Amino acid sequence: MGPQLQVDPARLKSLRDRLGIPLDAAAKRVNVAETTLAKWESEWTTLPIETLQKVARSYKRNWYVFLLEDEIGKPAIPHDFRRRRDAAASLGSDSLIAIDEAWLRLDKIEAVNEGQSLSPITQRLRVSRDSDPEEVAARLRQKLGLAETFPAPVSDAYAALRAWVEALTAAGLYISQVPMPTEEIRAFCLSRGSADLIVLSNKDWPTARIFSLIHEVGHLLLGSDAMCQPVEADSAGSAHQEEPWCNRFAAAVLMPRAALEGNHRFHELLAGEIKIGAGRGLAKEIGVSELALFRRLETFGHITTAQYQDLQDEADENWDARSDSGSSGFLIHSKRIVSKESPLLVRHIFDSYERGDLSYREVGMLLDAPLRSIPKIREAAAG
Repeated sequence: MGPQLQVDPARLKSLRDRLGIPLDAAAKRVNVAETTLAKWESEWTTLPIETLQKVARSYKRNWYVFLLEDEIGKPAIPHDFRRRRDAAASLGSDSLIAIDEAWLRLDKIEAVNEGQSLSPITQRLRVSRDSDPEEVAARLRQKLGLAETFPAPVSDAYAALRAWVEALTAAGLYISQVPMPTEEIRAFCLSRGSADLIVLSNKDWPTARIFSLIHEVGHLLLGSDAMCQPVEADSAGSAHQEEPWCNRFAAAVLMPRAALEGNHRFHELLAGEIKIGAGRGLAKEIGVSELALFRRLETFGHITTAQYQDLQDEADENWDARSDSGSSGFLIHSKRIVSKESPLLVRHIFDSYERGDLSYREVGMLLDAPLRSIPKIREAAAG
């Protein structure tokens, strides 16, 4: 029998409670009977290290968490996060796990880039809420090397999403896509030191993810404390006041006015009845949602705020009937890891390995992947 460790039941229960995981669901994760896990949480128990490793992995922690004595609290919830208008009142375990993993991902970024100075575009191009979002959008596109016209046509919305992720990754942003329920949370961003991280729900529609991605870039450009400092989820504050600015900024980045007004479909849209479905063709061509396109019409004064609100309400009512799939589709294991950990972090991990700063086994630990998968992950990150 291998090494064993006596486990504090209060610590074990806190690990589960902090993520809001019910006892029965946790037992399935750990692959033990519910009564067994309940016993471990109620009385001191001596368990093999191998078992503790399995328990810790189920709660997104390393087994050495059982050696610590600090109090275990809930994951620090970022003030800036996007929800649907019919969002749930509180965050469930999947959302809490995603937030927790994001903070851990920042730990990895910090460790891998120790001693190096990062310079993401969001910190080089800081602005204030007094800045014109249209002008800031134009400056961002210029910095990214994008023309004042739309990007070249892409085969589908997922291709457009990949193009935006790659462009912003090249600009120094860490972008992670993980399974978060969109009725609770669609996207959020975190900042620590010189590292900026954006997390998207891979359950959202690709066009919605694109808008969320640029929206979060807006928050990072504003660099507010409300975004960087964790607060309670229901707290108000300046981040909520930033939402209109970030929405307008995102729409301006994705749909420059000159490009829109130079498109014949745009004028055809204005000449007809503006209703759900009328702008679908143009929206698909641009790689945005129809609702984002209608937001642009409101900004230009082609429709009133009340009209836009009616369109948004109708779109929300028909949310589940939309044909634009929210599934991230099948991703092979290597690409799924790159998408989750963020392409930039994975590349930095392999750069550190090349420099001799990390061992092959440490690469596997940072990526939470078996050693046999590392070559494929490396190939996926390079592509």
